[in-house]
Amino acid sequence: RLSGPQFIQRAAKEGVYMSYSRADEVFTLELHDYLTEAGIDVWLDMIDAPDDRDWDSEVIAAQTSSGLMVAILSPEALADEALQAERSQFNQSGKLILPVLHRHCECQNPQSWLPVIDCANDLERGLQSLLRILQGKSLAV
Repeated sequence: RLSGPQFIQRAAKEGVYMSYSRADEVFTLELHDYLTEAGIDVWLDMIDAPDDRDWDSEVIAAQTSSGLMVAILSPEALADEALQAERSQFNQSGKLILPVLHRHCECQNPQSWLPVIDCANDLERGLQSLLRILQGKSLAV
């Protein structure tokens, strides 16, 4: 699995798909805005899936075109079977998954995932780390 900064940046340039639980939607929306303002191409269903189109088709198209998934982690996200399936399918397609810890939970990352970005303990540091990684600068926190 290629997970060096240059591969993460290349995947992010293909588009970033955000996977989240509805319990985390406020955090996810704020994260979307932060990344978008930094010039990262981010797809978020509540913004990018038009109401007049088939939502499922829009989500599938976004997953297909995105090179990287930002998976927001929380107790609700880990308990949600649909999100588990979504993460699994994305991972099986050979794409990168970058987990972002929003609220503390028991998470055992599959080896194929990138290291967790911790926004639960220090939001500002987590956001800065996430941006550095997506821009291909460093995996160090």
